[in-house]
Amino acid sequence: MRRNGLFWGIIIIVIGFLFLLDNLKLLPVSAWALIWPAFLIIIGLWLLFGRAIFRGNQPENKLAIPLEQASQADIRINHGAGRLSIAALPNSDQFLTGDFIGGVDNEITREGTRISARLSTPSEIFWGIPWMGMSDGFSWQINLNPEVALDLTLKTGASENKLNLTDLKVTNLNLDTGASSTSIYLPAHSGYTKANVHAGAASVDIIFPQNVAGRVRIQSGLAGININNARFPQNGSFYQSPGFDSAEDKVEMYIETGVGRISIA
Repeated sequence: MRRNGLFWGIIIIVIGFLFLLDNLKLLPVSAWALIWPAFLIIIGLWLLFGRAIFRGNQPENKLAIPLEQASQADIRINHGAGRLSIAALPNSDQFLTGDFIGGVDNEITREGTRISARLSTPSEIFWGIPWMGMSDGFSWQINLNPEVALDLTLKTGASENKLNLTDLKVTNLNLDTGASSTSIYLPAHSGYTKANVHAGAASVDIIFPQNVAGRVRIQSGLAGININNARFPQNGSFYQSPGFDSAEDKVEMYIETGVGRISIA
């Protein structure tokens, strides 16, 4: 990508200039002591003024992956900064459709009735950060077939995530998120769902459908925890719905969080 080349070109020039001044004994300190602060300054300037210098349309990809014989799926999503939305497809012969503003790298493989999908930010994007005119980041809307049993893993950065899994058949959910705002609407008719949420400085809202029982374990640092104790009374080291063991639809969830806010309703 031409803009990425310019960014790294500036970095190399600045580092070379610092070493030149160091060799000429024109610096009061070692060049190594200045490289990291200079790097941070360049990043900050690029974030502030890069879009003004390089205006242009963000790339947009559309995906439509046919269902064929798939009944199970393993999905891995690596999303950088921006917005991520996931919802169910209406009745469709597609396994997945999506609009990916900012671009997407994808790898799709099939083995019998199982499909594996890997969706990630374009490989030429530096650290998944929306450089060079992409101040709004990656805006992804992903729609999935509700008849396919899903093993869903998501890794997100500084993003706004809306995961509407209500009508999806999610058997395993793994979410690793950074400084984000995330809403998770859990599956309503998946039978047993196992979920793991690892959140940094994040705000996470988790909504259980009325018919779904829950067992929730939370390990937190300085996070604020708001849980519906009437629906999920504390039972030793976890919170659990009455009748969890015999419930037809239930979610067992483990949450690990640092500084942030967790809400469970």
